[in-house]
Amino acid sequence: MTIEHLVGEAEIFRAKLEQLKRDLGPQSFEWYRYDSLANIGHIANLLTGANRDLTGVLKDKPVLDIGCADGDLAFFLESLGCEVTVVDYPFTNHNHMAGVHKLKEALGSRIQILSMDVDSQFTLPGKEFGLALVLGAIYHLKNPFYLLEAVSKRARHTVLSTRIARHVPGLAEDVSQVSLAYLLGATELNGDKSNFWIFTEASFRQLLKRTNWDVLDLATYGDKSTSDPVRAEHDERLFCFARSRYAMANVDLLEGWHDDEGDGWRWTAKHFAIRVRVPVGDTRTRLTMKVFLPQPLLDRWGELTLETGGAPPLTLREAGYHETHIDLGPQDGSAREVRFSLDHAVPPDQADDRERGIIVHSLEVG
Repeated sequence: MTIEHLVGEAEIFRAKLEQLKRDLGPQSFEWYRYDSLANIGHIANLLTGANRDLTGVLKDKPVLDIGCADGDLAFFLESLGCEVTVVDYPFTNHNHMAGVHKLKEALGSRIQILSMDVDSQFTLPGKEFGLALVLGAIYHLKNPFYLLEAVSKRARHTVLSTRIARHVPGLAEDVSQVSLAYLLGATELNGDKSNFWIFTEASFRQLLKRTNWDVLDLATYGDKSTSDPVRAEHDERLFCFARSRYAMANVDLLEGWHDDEGDGWRWTAKHFAIRVRVPVGDTRTRLTMKVFLPQPLLDRWGELTLETGGAPPLTLREAGYHETHIDLGPQDGSAREVRFSLDHAVPPDQADDRERGIIVHSLEVG
């Protein structure tokens, strides 16, 4: 499913949605006034190279749309066969979410609608998402760090957009490469007190890094020379496509894994396994696994050997981080299981009832 295909289908769906709203006639609420489907065009301009094929991103895993407005993007993706969950907050949604509920009824849609304040200590559904859309919502949040970190634990990829600035009040120079954010006054931007943080590009990249995201593509639109946080004529928008590096976000975990330690790291048992969905392409696929060997375990065993069916054994003789690379073969879109075995593991004891083999920091497929 290429982005070019999505652009063409979005035009068709927009016309269908507009006709549906005309057929529904006057409502007791106002429809969201902006063109949410225009984001498909921005995403098309954002994505480069292999990222323009979204088949692997949208296949098998549901989509999460945070700040869905009337749900236009969600219903569009559902029309393409995606399972979609949307999240918005009635108190800040343009029509208190009446629009998204009305369209779901009129379309006979099966999307899941969640009323949730993502500016609180919220909890997302336990399912794993292939893609999370967070478009135009970040600068409306008091705590964007919490949102992006929470999404990184549930979604493999994200497309984000937010307003950014190169100049801020009180400073004459361009600060786009300085990691700072501007906190708006209550009515400083469009007289709207729901606006909070305007980032520079450098600070937004830092925010992504600190919340477990690796940038795959990033582009800005609008005033790319004199943008500022407060004037409409100096509006600049950043769009970003990123991949979660939150531990196991790129694979399916099978047996032998313990719950994450709060930052994405996981202890394994002596024997553990994963399932990898190999992408479609013209080259071979490599699995990179980064592990951490604590000093107490090294002191206990002297060394630790990790064996897999697809790579030479890796013998660890130093504490700290180590990487192993496994050739998964041609990029044919198939699912591959990889099984691991350690020659030692700490048995359950009074302090910890888990069998502990090694700590896995991350698994990446490329």
